[in-house]
Amino acid sequence: MGGGARDQIIIKRMNKSDDQKRKRLLVINPTMDLDDDNQYFLQMWINKLLPDFEQIEVITLKKGRVLENDALKVHGLNQFRWRLVKLWHFYRLLIRLVARCDVILTQ
Repeated sequence: MGGGARDQIIIKRMNKSDDQKRKRLLVINPTMDLDDDNQYFLQMWINKLLPDFEQIEVITLKKGRVLENDALKVHGLNQFRWRLVKLWHFYRLLIRLVARCDVILTQ
């Protein structure tokens, strides 16, 4: 059965004009590194999304070589040695960024 008004709201959000592009995207993933053959596609995929968003923020456990610019910010947690410190920084970033993002993607 149809959801009625709920379905209409989802359709309206999907049919936004180009002038009303979404502002911010948050991506959460385990690794982001151009030198890793398995993760190279992620950087290229995010680069293709850059024209659709004003800002893309990425939280990753392992940050390798990435192409950052004004519209793309990558937060790597591999700079912290202890797991508890990583966890604390992860939640700190998550709380700060979720409130500002329109779309959240996880891997």
